[in-house]
Amino acid sequence: MTETPPLDFQSLRLRGLDWLQRYAGERWTDYNVHDPGVTLLEALVYGLTDLAYRVDFATADLLTPRQDRLDLAALGLLPPEQALPSRPATPEDWRAVILDADRSIDNAWVDPVVDDPGCLRISLFAGRVRGGDARAGLLRWVRAAFDANRNAGEDAATIGFVREIPCTLAVEAEVERDREPSEIAAEMFDRCAALLTAGVRAVPFEELRRAGAPLDAVFLGPLGQCGLFDREQLRDTASSSVPTDLLDDAAQAPERFFRAVGQIADVRFVQGLRLVLPQDGLPAPGEAAVLVLQQPVAGAGGAAGIALTSRGRPLPVDPVRMGYHIDRFALERSDRMRPHQSPDAIIERPVGHYLGVDRYTLVQSHLPRLYHVTPQGLGPSATEAERARARQLRGFLLQFEQALADFLAHLDALPAVFAARDGEAGYRHSAAPGAGLPAEDRDLYPSAPGMAGGMAGVGDAYTDALDRRGRVLDYLLALYGEQFSQNSLRSFDLYRVGVEKDEAVIANRERFLAQVAGMTRDRGGGADLRLAEDAGGLARRLALLLDLRPAGEPPRLTAGLGDRSADYYWDPPAGRQRHARIARTRLPEPLEGQALLSDDGAGVDLDGLIAALRPHDLLTPGPIHPSLVAFGCQLDRFAIRRSADGWWLLLDDGEPDDVLVVGLFRDRATARRVANLVRRFSVQVCRNAEGVFVVEGVLLRPRSDAAFAAPLRQRQQARQMRLTAVFSGWTARTAQPGFRSLARETLRLNSPAHLMVEDCWLETFEALAAFEQAHADWRAALAALADAPGEAARAEAADRAALRLVGLLEPASPAGP
Repeated sequence: MTETPPLDFQSLRLRGLDWLQRYAGERWTDYNVHDPGVTLLEALVYGLTDLAYRVDFATADLLTPRQDRLDLAALGLLPPEQALPSRPATPEDWRAVILDADRSIDNAWVDPVVDDPGCLRISLFAGRVRGGDARAGLLRWVRAAFDANRNAGEDAATIGFVREIPCTLAVEAEVERDREPSEIAAEMFDRCAALLTAGVRAVPFEELRRAGAPLDAVFLGPLGQCGLFDREQLRDTASSSVPTDLLDDAAQAPERFFRAVGQIADVRFVQGLRLVLPQDGLPAPGEAAVLVLQQPVAGAGGAAGIALTSRGRPLPVDPVRMGYHIDRFALERSDRMRPHQSPDAIIERPVGHYLGVDRYTLVQSHLPRLYHVTPQGLGPSATEAERARARQLRGFLLQFEQALADFLAHLDALPAVFAARDGEAGYRHSAAPGAGLPAEDRDLYPSAPGMAGGMAGVGDAYTDALDRRGRVLDYLLALYGEQFSQNSLRSFDLYRVGVEKDEAVIANRERFLAQVAGMTRDRGGGADLRLAEDAGGLARRLALLLDLRPAGEPPRLTAGLGDRSADYYWDPPAGRQRHARIARTRLPEPLEGQALLSDDGAGVDLDGLIAALRPHDLLTPGPIHPSLVAFGCQLDRFAIRRSADGWWLLLDDGEPDDVLVVGLFRDRATARRVANLVRRFSVQVCRNAEGVFVVEGVLLRPRSDAAFAAPLRQRQQARQMRLTAVFSGWTARTAQPGFRSLARETLRLNSPAHLMVEDCWLETFEALAAFEQAHADWRAALAALADAPGEAARAEAADRAALRLVGLLEPASPAGP
């Protein structure tokens, strides 16, 4: 990689002389300081050093607009806590999500269900949460945390508490008398209880940064409120079963318990330490369980099982006081294990100040007075010849002055040009050179509209504004490892004409950039099952990449027409006898030409278009004519032909011998207006009906033991790790084989690699309406079940809804009752 050439005065001067010798060496041989050309070169080099100095300003200052406030969101620049975290991808990540959900959770384990692909079993231990209502509320809270972070093809089969096995602590230790014996005993109890529950510590952000961890390590995995959970601890404590060394009948506890107790201040040495287990009820191998220490009860001489001595003399341990200290230590340990964190503690937010880098001083103003081009101009005694020569030199220099001033205008416009949304279409031009000339010379070049003079704006005629805007957005997306060209998609866009297609691509890029954190982090995300209308991260990404709408979000795809069962049939009355067809040869007059695009109906919604078309008798009850959907959005397929009865509006729908008659009108202007209204109506129908549903096979598994759910059980293993993307296949765009291939490829490239994917195209409006209703009912049933997972009635309702949905996706499958 070559180094940037030096931009100091001497280096630029030598480079300029080198170019002069290379390109004009045969005619220009004098390069001494007295030569006028060298003087002009040195003045230009001086101006360039000023530009180089301003370019080297702090980036934050250059990106700060005139309002003097650096807006990172407007520039498409995300802070680290938004750009770096990811969704949970491993069991360790899931444990971190669950542990971060509520500080009352002492520990949590996430295990795959062996015979249920894609399903996870979540086991919780929350020793301080007692009572049925409190525990049920905690389970709902954990379910909400899981659903909010769920990946496509994943689900929680069960969320419950591990079995708690009570045990007691028996300890004999020699201690100092500097502290209350009950407090020392309580700390022993707390250390042992922490080892039994295998809690995982969240490392504070500040600690990670002090240790030299880069930001991508600080924000590794899902972002929670407690910092980064210790990954090594998460791996070492991945099992939810009780360690076998705790179930041995050994006389003493494992060595790690001795070490933990021996490290307590005021403990001189530990003579004996034992965990007293119950006689029966021990866990089976692999069972999710945890040993829970029970607080000592009052016994002879103090707390039962606790024997503390100091220099051979026994110390009394009050069980009441010990219980008070146990609660205190548990709260302190919770604070240490789960500190609430804020990224602001370690992130220094950039602050910029507007510097006004576009201020420009003419280079020619630094030339000697004898050149007569300084702002003061010539005196009143100057001759016309002298004035003409000065004016000629100013006109020559103005071309270079404008280039330098425009560069500074571009630099000042960076906050607008690099905006994430609605940014400047092109670069800026400066009026400074023209404004800086003497009054009599400001008309050397024509002024651009709204400019004070000079050549400002001349370059606009050679600027492809959309291309420049697209390159800016490509750069901003590349910062996040994303690209979004949509070149292939543009060729299938039948709903826009001319520059509208390019503008739509720009709008999609801006929309993608505005959501780039979610589009990248949630690219494999599943729907939040608690929210019936949430489509999920994967569906949202597919919809944006394909210029569709994520189905499931309101309004429904079929809402625009499905709610008007008596008002949306397009049945041209002029050709009803032959299914609205008239042979070309039956019309005596020649073709008058295609209907021209106009603003008729522009910006009008579907209701307004229907109201505008109804007076022309084009809407009667019944299904939409298929030719209107397939070809009505293409204005070049409409034609107008004159006859003795009036003006015929025709639609070429690809049939070889005849055309479709839209209607007969009294004049050409009406026919043209109706053509544009029909086109916009067709576009609205197609656009409103285009969307994508993502149906996850793991969510279609049976939730109840009811006999009617047998078909779901039969397909469970074969299709559980499968994603089905469902599209409406009857619109003008989605009916094209090329678009379907593009959608299939986009689905494959953006879906999780471990899942099988398939695409399903619903070929009729009625099929889409039936599927959309079944999908909405199914999602509502899943949301109700997530709120009360133990209710058999809700589980059965979810299975019935799943059966109806499967019956529409797989017609061969038996339908549910």
